[in-house]
Amino acid sequence: MSLKAKLVSTIAAFCMVICLLSVGIWAASTGTVNVGGTVSFTATDVDVTIYGVVGTAAADAEDITTEIVTWDAASTGDTLTEDWTNALNFTKGQDIVISLKVVNNNEERAVTVTLVDDETAATNYTHTPSAGSSIAAGQSAVYTITLKVTDWNKKVEGTLSYDLTVTNG
Repeated sequence: MSLKAKLVSTIAAFCMVICLLSVGIWAASTGTVNVGGTVSFTATDVDVTIYGVVGTAAADAEDITTEIVTWDAASTGDTLTEDWTNALNFTKGQDIVISLKVVNNNEERAVTVTLVDDETAATNYTHTPSAGSSIAAGQSAVYTITLKVTDWNKKVEGTLSYDLTVTNG
């Protein structure tokens, strides 16, 4: 084979490799993440303060310092909705954790907290809330909602909807 033929075939093979590599890189692109959501808070005849933070791990109680709302004993079915759509920023390989600290400001009676998942559909991710509980007088408790992407190479969609309810008892 002549030198010219070898050069032409080498250039053609190199161009083919570049084309195949380009298609492979294009096909391996990561999916998009589109998750938004709200947490609604409802209080009836309680004296509590609720704090919240969004991070990549469950926050310690002392690190949750952003106050969302304070209710006093005059609260009768008061509701607040906190929209965390813009705070849910996924980083590949990391979970998102919404940490909520409920402080029972009443020094005489306990409160009961329930955290209910109202989401109707989630695509390519799981979301796990912690269980509700009773909070003794003058004490606090932290509740979490953990979002975990199932496959980072696929599209993630969903709208979170949780209800955190605080009642006497």
